Amino acid sequence: MCSWSGLIHSWMGALRDEHRVAAGTLVKYQAALERYSVTLAHLSPEAVRERDVRVHLRTLSEFSPATVRVHLSAIKSFHQWLAVENECLDPTLRLRAPKRPERLPRYVNDHEVRQMLAVCEGPGWMDVRDRALIETMYSTGCRSSELREARLEDVDLDRCVLTVIGKGNRQRIAVLSPSAVLALQSWLMARSSVAERGNRHLFVANTGRGMSAMGLWKIVKARAEAAGLRQHVHPHMFRHACATSLLRGGADLRSIQLLLGHRNISSTQHYLHVDDVTLRKVHAQAHPRGGDVDARLRTVGNGGAMDGHDGEA
Repeated sequence: MCSWSGLIHSWMGALRDEHRVAAGTLVKYQAALERYSVTLAHLSPEAVRERDVRVHLRTLSEFSPATVRVHLSAIKSFHQWLAVENECLDPTLRLRAPKRPERLPRYVNDHEVRQMLAVCEGPGWMDVRDRALIETMYSTGCRSSELREARLEDVDLDRCVLTVIGKGNRQRIAVLSPSAVLALQSWLMARSSVAERGNRHLFVANTGRGMSAMGLWKIVKARAEAAGLRQHVHPHMFRHACATSLLRGGADLRSIQLLLGHRNISSTQHYLHVDDVTLRKVHAQAHPRGGDVDARLRTVGNGGAMDGHDGEA
């Protein structure tokens, strides 16, 4: 019988080496399981029952439903693995995570992106870098971690693509817009005088080394404030913005799924925000009885008739 720490260490190793779980997820799972092991330290992992897990979940009342879902996901995956490894009962089989609240993702629109780019027009290397960052985030829809971990050899400006490693260490090709290519060309020329010798990160911080998540967040926040944007802007909003722009431009969900690197199409559907104006335009273009509703209503108001009617009750 192994201790909590030994089993958690083994499970985390399996997640990293066999399941190739992203580094950020590993950190969250590690923290969740360490807290879990403290609550149930009086029991061996194999002796845990459903009621014990529920006792622990009640200690998470201070956290948001999203955080509780992460903790429960870590606990369930741990016990599923333990049940196979040590041939014991899985006490989490009947447990369900809190429902995810339905809410539309926040994003920056094209006008707001242009405002942020406008405050990066200076000749300094940070202006050049930040312009390239914003253009690349908006063009590719890359996650913060994907962009921060991108290396010089991953970008191909001739083909207008950036190769990134996403969740689950899955590789994909992100497409660069012409404006992103031009911004990256300028940044690569400036980068050589800034980056630490031997550093291969595509984007570097003021130290000349790779960027941290907080560092990228601070850059985006500062540029948004300088542009006079009222909403709180963070890097992930550019991912939403990219997806929304693609959808409004006529891209199908499957293509957007591939460009964003989602394993399941349901994730893509969750990301996309379609307002009623867009839906009306799609209906007007695609439905055989579609068209300009406002124009038809004006016609009726002026004594005219709707298609298929003589204007009388």
